[in-house]
Amino acid sequence: EPQMKPCSLFLSLLGLRDIKPMHDKPIEKPVLEITVPSWSKDKPVKTIPIAWSSKPSKEVAVDNDDKNRKWTVKQERGFELLQCMHVEVPLPRYAVWEPSIQFVLRDGANKDKSCDILAEGRVSLAADIPWLGPKAAKAVEAMDDEEVERCRNGVEVSDAEDDARPYPECKIRNRTQYKDVTFNSEDNTSFPPTVTGVEPDSDAAKNGVKPGDWLVAIKLSSSNSWTEAATWPPSKVVLDLGIKEKEHKQDLQLRFRARNP
Repeated sequence: EPQMKPCSLFLSLLGLRDIKPMHDKPIEKPVLEITVPSWSKDKPVKTIPIAWSSKPSKEVAVDNDDKNRKWTVKQERGFELLQCMHVEVPLPRYAVWEPSIQFVLRDGANKDKSCDILAEGRVSLAADIPWLGPKAAKAVEAMDDEEVERCRNGVEVSDAEDDARPYPECKIRNRTQYKDVTFNSEDNTSFPPTVTGVEPDSDAAKNGVKPGDWLVAIKLSSSNSWTEAATWPPSKVVLDLGIKEKEHKQDLQLRFRARNP
């Protein structure tokens, strides 16, 4: 489950257009369902149905004679919605989860819900996450041909399966030693976190950790379980290691995935 932040999502809906007939019958009562996915076990997926009505609600109607228009052009229908809404929704802290909203258009007059879908679509919210800024869009962009070739058909994997050091580990024993292994503190989008430097003669260097290796897990020496870190961006690793060393006097263990140069 990813780390989340509470957000306010504002939607402005002008209307629907170019809706083709279904089974040779024009659509009379379209229903637009807006769904915001959930990544939390405690919070269900939120779906908001918006049914077209010729009579707008009192909150938005200009006067008693105000109506939402409906029109037909070459057998294709259009409908006015003219609604604004505000939805409280938690979003992942990092763009790599690519949060999105989904739209499903249904025929409200069709009682058979298994075959009433007219159209569906999805709009990514990754580039609009306010605390990430313009870098967020880069995290969800498709790779170009050069990157695909470098990443072996798009999936970057470790080639150290037969290496003698597939999962090297090291210990950090005091607050100053957490800098024995360094990461890019400016990178808040990519993962797994990649080691950028190793202090000579450190415990990490003695145990075979090298620049280019991936950090995959961490744990306090008093704990029996490891915390998975492979999906963390490097900036979170830098921040988290500093906090843990400041708050705890225990040794901190790091586990890496070796990668051959």
